[in-house]
Amino acid sequence: MPVRSGPRLKLPVKTALSWCRERLAYCLSVLPFLTDWLDTGHWPHHPRELANEFVIGWVILFGVHRMRKRADRFRVASETDALTGLGNRHRFRADVERQVSQATSQGTSVSLAFIDVDRFKQINDSGGHEEGDRALREVAAALARSVREGVDACYRLGGDEFAVLVSGVEAHQAMAALRRGFARIDPAWLALSCSVGAVSLRAGEGADAWLRRADALMYAAKRGETSAQAEGLSDTLRNTNAPTRPHPAA
Repeated sequence: MPVRSGPRLKLPVKTALSWCRERLAYCLSVLPFLTDWLDTGHWPHHPRELANEFVIGWVILFGVHRMRKRADRFRVASETDALTGLGNRHRFRADVERQVSQATSQGTSVSLAFIDVDRFKQINDSGGHEEGDRALREVAAALARSVREGVDACYRLGGDEFAVLVSGVEAHQAMAALRRGFARIDPAWLALSCSVGAVSLRAGEGADAWLRRADALMYAAKRGETSAQAEGLSDTLRNTNAPTRPHPAA
């Protein structure tokens, strides 16, 4: 079908481009030998000539390798939240588009959850920004424990807002995984809780509509409303390891 042929045709092209990019440095390393052959009509045969060409080729190879490594570091840094180490909003949006395209073409399931830390302003006001940062890192660690490494992904969208993309599962399964991960937060005095909206991608649904549904359910959870429908849930995640005494700012 035409709808499915697009991604399949793009895959070999992307693979070929990736192959060329990965081997560009090796191709450039033989450039001195090639230019010498074009200049003189023969390959260098004298040991000194060979040594010179080898050194020049190695320098080119090393320089290109260093530039690629630096570019990769910059790319990773531009897609990573500095405080938590999770993906940032830019990475999240790109991954959402990719997941929607993949689910549409392959007919697979994918679920999305928006997470918002409850009473985060009170945490900051009572304990300062260091305590607020600690709370965000605790939530990030809980989310990372909830997902499968290399398959699913967690993001900090900014402030106290997080998101999770879970492949191959429905919304209720994603919510169950989040509950398990959140229940294992370090038993500190700070009783963290988060409002969550989790939704499965509907057939034919676009990325924007998918995000709006998750956002609406997350805000419903903030208002204290819980729901458990086939394609979406809203609930509150709580740190069950925390002491029973309330937070001073509550």
